[in-house]
Amino acid sequence: MRLLVIGLVCSFLILLVHPAMGQVRLGIKGGLSTLDAPSTALIILDQGETAKYRFSVADVKYGVHLGMFVQAQTKHFFAQPEFLFNTVAVEYTVEDLQVATPNLVKDEQYRNLDAPLILGVKFGPVRIGAGPVVHLFLDSTSDLKDIPEYSQDFDRLSYGWQAGLGLDIWKLHLDARYEGNFSQFGDHIVFYDRHYHFSEHPSRVLVSAGISF
Repeated sequence: MRLLVIGLVCSFLILLVHPAMGQVRLGIKGGLSTLDAPSTALIILDQGETAKYRFSVADVKYGVHLGMFVQAQTKHFFAQPEFLFNTVAVEYTVEDLQVATPNLVKDEQYRNLDAPLILGVKFGPVRIGAGPVVHLFLDSTSDLKDIPEYSQDFDRLSYGWQAGLGLDIWKLHLDARYEGNFSQFGDHIVFYDRHYHFSEHPSRVLVSAGISF
Protein backbone atom coordinates (compact mmCIF):
# COMPACT_ATOMS: atom_id res chain seq x y z
CA MET A 1 0.00 0.00 0.00
CA ARG A 2 2.91 2.36 0.65
CA LEU A 3 3.93 1.86 -2.97
CA LEU A 4 0.56 3.31 -4.02
CA VAL A 5 1.24 6.47 -2.00
CA ILE A 6 4.74 6.77 -3.45
CA GLY A 7 3.32 6.22 -6.94
CA LEU A 8 0.80 9.02 -6.52
CA VAL A 9 3.47 11.47 -5.39
CA CYS A 10 5.85 10.46 -8.18
CA SER A 11 3.10 10.76 -10.79
CA PHE A 12 2.30 14.25 -9.58
CA LEU A 13 5.92 15.39 -9.83
CA ILE A 14 6.51 13.73 -13.21
CA LEU A 15 3.47 15.39 -14.75
CA LEU A 16 4.67 18.77 -13.57
CA VAL A 17 8.13 18.55 -15.14
CA HIS A 18 7.86 16.11 -18.06
CA PRO A 19 7.16 17.88 -21.37
CA ALA A 20 6.74 14.61 -23.29
CA MET A 21 3.30 14.08 -21.76
CA GLY A 22 1.84 16.54 -24.28
CA GLN A 23 -0.68 19.01 -22.90
CA VAL A 24 -0.29 19.48 -19.14
CA ARG A 25 -2.63 21.66 -17.09
CA LEU A 26 -2.39 22.65 -13.44
CA GLY A 27 -5.53 23.80 -11.67
CA ILE A 28 -7.65 24.09 -8.57
CA LYS A 29 -11.00 22.40 -7.95
CA GLY A 30 -13.71 22.07 -5.34
CA GLY A 31 -17.08 20.45 -4.88
CA LEU A 32 -19.55 18.47 -2.82
CA SER A 33 -19.97 14.80 -1.95
CA THR A 34 -22.74 12.62 -0.55
CA LEU A 35 -21.88 9.65 1.66
CA ASP A 36 -23.96 6.47 1.54
CA ALA A 37 -24.79 5.75 5.19
CA PRO A 38 -25.45 2.23 6.55
CA SER A 39 -29.04 1.42 7.48
CA THR A 40 -28.10 -1.16 10.12
CA ALA A 41 -27.39 -0.50 13.80
CA LEU A 42 -24.57 -1.59 16.11
CA ILE A 43 -25.27 -3.18 19.48
CA ILE A 44 -22.57 -2.06 21.91
CA LEU A 45 -21.74 -4.44 24.76
CA ASP A 46 -20.52 -3.27 28.16
CA GLN A 47 -17.66 -4.92 30.04
CA GLY A 48 -20.05 -7.56 31.37
CA GLU A 49 -21.08 -8.53 27.79
CA THR A 50 -24.56 -7.00 28.30
CA ALA A 51 -26.10 -4.87 25.54
CA LYS A 52 -25.47 -1.27 26.56
CA TYR A 53 -26.10 0.96 23.51
CA ARG A 54 -27.83 0.81 20.16
CA PHE A 55 -25.63 2.87 17.87
CA SER A 56 -26.81 3.96 14.42
CA VAL A 57 -26.38 6.64 11.76
CA ALA A 58 -29.07 9.34 11.92
CA ASP A 59 -27.93 11.56 9.06
CA VAL A 60 -24.98 12.31 6.81
CA LYS A 61 -24.23 15.89 5.81
CA TYR A 62 -22.86 16.99 2.46
CA GLY A 63 -19.08 16.77 2.35
CA VAL A 64 -16.87 19.51 0.92
CA HIS A 65 -13.57 19.06 -0.91
CA LEU A 66 -11.06 21.60 -2.20
CA GLY A 67 -7.58 21.28 -3.64
CA MET A 68 -5.41 21.06 -6.74
CA PHE A 69 -5.06 18.79 -9.75
CA VAL A 70 -2.76 18.15 -12.69
CA GLN A 71 -4.19 16.89 -15.98
CA ALA A 72 -1.80 15.49 -18.58
CA GLN A 73 -3.05 14.40 -22.00
CA THR A 74 -1.38 12.65 -24.91
CA LYS A 75 -3.62 11.85 -27.88
CA HIS A 76 -6.78 10.22 -26.41
CA PHE A 77 -5.29 9.21 -23.05
CA PHE A 78 -5.01 11.28 -19.88
CA ALA A 79 -3.71 11.05 -16.32
CA GLN A 80 -5.07 13.25 -13.54
CA PRO A 81 -3.55 13.11 -10.03
CA GLU A 82 -5.23 15.28 -7.40
CA PHE A 83 -4.69 16.38 -3.80
CA LEU A 84 -7.91 17.43 -2.06
CA PHE A 85 -8.77 18.51 1.47
CA ASN A 86 -12.03 16.72 2.30
CA THR A 87 -14.56 16.96 5.15
CA VAL A 88 -17.32 14.51 6.13
CA ALA A 89 -19.94 15.13 8.85
CA VAL A 90 -22.12 12.36 10.32
CA GLU A 91 -24.89 12.39 12.95
CA TYR A 92 -25.15 9.29 15.14
CA THR A 93 -28.07 8.22 17.32
CA VAL A 94 -27.11 6.60 20.62
CA GLU A 95 -29.83 4.74 22.52
CA ASP A 96 -29.05 3.57 26.08
CA LEU A 97 -30.58 0.08 26.34
CA GLN A 98 -30.21 -0.11 30.13
CA VAL A 99 -31.68 3.25 31.13
CA ALA A 100 -34.97 4.78 29.92
CA THR A 101 -33.58 8.09 28.67
CA PRO A 102 -34.15 10.04 25.44
CA ASN A 103 -31.94 9.02 22.54
CA LEU A 104 -28.81 11.09 22.08
CA VAL A 105 -27.92 12.59 18.70
CA LYS A 106 -24.20 13.24 18.39
CA ASP A 107 -22.18 14.87 15.60
CA GLU A 108 -18.80 13.79 14.28
CA GLN A 109 -16.74 15.47 11.57
CA TYR A 110 -13.69 13.96 9.88
CA ARG A 111 -11.07 15.73 7.82
CA ASN A 112 -8.89 13.89 5.30
CA LEU A 113 -6.39 14.62 2.58
CA ASP A 114 -7.56 12.64 -0.47
CA ALA A 115 -5.16 11.71 -3.27
CA PRO A 116 -6.95 10.12 -6.28
CA LEU A 117 -5.10 9.18 -9.47
CA ILE A 118 -7.53 9.03 -12.40
CA LEU A 119 -6.44 7.38 -15.66
CA GLY A 120 -8.61 7.13 -18.75
CA VAL A 121 -9.52 8.16 -22.26
CA LYS A 122 -10.67 11.47 -23.66
CA PHE A 123 -12.77 12.13 -26.77
CA GLY A 124 -13.15 15.81 -27.49
CA PRO A 125 -14.19 17.53 -24.28
CA VAL A 126 -15.44 14.30 -22.60
CA ARG A 127 -13.28 12.25 -20.21
CA ILE A 128 -13.94 8.71 -18.94
CA GLY A 129 -11.62 7.52 -16.19
CA ALA A 130 -11.01 5.50 -13.05
CA GLY A 131 -8.24 4.86 -10.57
CA PRO A 132 -7.14 4.42 -6.95
CA VAL A 133 -7.59 6.93 -4.14
CA VAL A 134 -5.69 7.22 -0.86
CA HIS A 135 -7.26 8.90 2.19
CA LEU A 136 -4.86 10.40 4.74
CA PHE A 137 -6.66 11.04 8.05
CA LEU A 138 -5.91 14.51 9.44
CA ASP A 139 -8.17 15.06 12.45
CA SER A 140 -11.74 14.95 13.74
CA THR A 141 -14.16 16.63 16.13
CA SER A 142 -16.82 14.58 17.91
CA ASP A 143 -19.69 15.10 20.35
CA LEU A 144 -19.47 11.36 21.08
CA LYS A 145 -16.51 12.08 23.33
CA ASP A 146 -19.08 13.21 25.91
CA ILE A 147 -19.86 9.50 26.41
CA PRO A 148 -17.21 8.22 28.86
CA GLU A 149 -16.98 4.78 27.25
CA TYR A 150 -16.35 6.12 23.73
CA SER A 151 -12.98 6.61 22.04
CA GLN A 152 -11.62 6.82 18.49
CA ASP A 153 -9.00 4.82 16.64
CA PHE A 154 -8.68 6.05 13.05
CA ASP A 155 -6.41 4.33 10.54
CA ARG A 156 -3.88 6.88 9.34
CA LEU A 157 -4.27 5.67 5.74
CA SER A 158 -7.27 4.09 4.01
CA TYR A 159 -7.80 3.15 0.37
CA GLY A 160 -10.47 3.02 -2.29
CA TRP A 161 -11.21 3.73 -5.93
CA GLN A 162 -13.01 6.31 -8.04
CA ALA A 163 -14.64 6.16 -11.49
CA GLY A 164 -16.64 8.66 -13.47
CA LEU A 165 -17.06 11.20 -16.22
CA GLY A 166 -15.46 14.58 -16.82
CA LEU A 167 -16.05 17.50 -19.13
CA ASP A 168 -13.39 20.03 -20.17
CA ILE A 169 -14.60 23.31 -21.65
CA TRP A 170 -11.64 25.59 -22.28
CA LYS A 171 -10.24 26.13 -18.75
CA LEU A 172 -13.35 24.87 -16.94
CA HIS A 173 -13.28 21.23 -15.73
CA LEU A 174 -16.39 19.41 -14.44
CA ASP A 175 -16.35 15.96 -12.81
CA ALA A 176 -18.93 13.48 -11.51
CA ARG A 177 -17.54 10.36 -9.82
CA TYR A 178 -18.52 7.37 -7.74
CA GLU A 179 -16.14 6.30 -4.98
CA GLY A 180 -15.90 2.91 -3.29
CA ASN A 181 -13.70 2.14 -0.28
CA PHE A 182 -12.05 -1.01 1.05
CA SER A 183 -12.50 -0.14 4.73
CA GLN A 184 -15.79 -0.57 6.61
CA PHE A 185 -17.99 2.29 7.71
CA GLY A 186 -17.27 3.44 11.27
CA ASP A 187 -14.22 1.24 11.81
CA HIS A 188 -12.78 3.95 14.10
CA ILE A 189 -15.52 3.40 16.74
CA VAL A 190 -14.28 2.09 20.10
CA PHE A 191 -16.46 1.39 23.16
CA TYR A 192 -15.06 -0.19 26.35
CA ASP A 193 -11.69 -0.65 24.52
CA ARG A 194 -13.44 -2.82 21.90
CA HIS A 195 -13.50 -1.94 18.19
CA TYR A 196 -16.82 -1.84 16.33
CA HIS A 197 -17.77 -1.17 12.72
CA PHE A 198 -20.79 -1.40 10.44
CA SER A 199 -20.92 -4.18 7.87
CA GLU A 200 -21.16 -1.82 4.89
CA HIS A 201 -18.20 -0.31 3.02
CA PRO A 202 -18.52 3.49 2.66
CA SER A 203 -19.20 4.89 -0.78
CA ARG A 204 -19.64 8.43 -2.07
CA VAL A 205 -20.86 10.39 -5.07
CA LEU A 206 -18.66 13.40 -5.78
CA VAL A 207 -19.31 16.38 -8.07
CA SER A 208 -16.74 19.11 -8.60
CA ALA A 209 -15.74 22.05 -10.75
CA GLY A 210 -12.22 23.27 -11.41
CA ILE A 211 -10.24 25.90 -13.27
CA SER A 212 -6.87 25.29 -14.94
CA PHE A 213 -4.12 27.82 -15.56
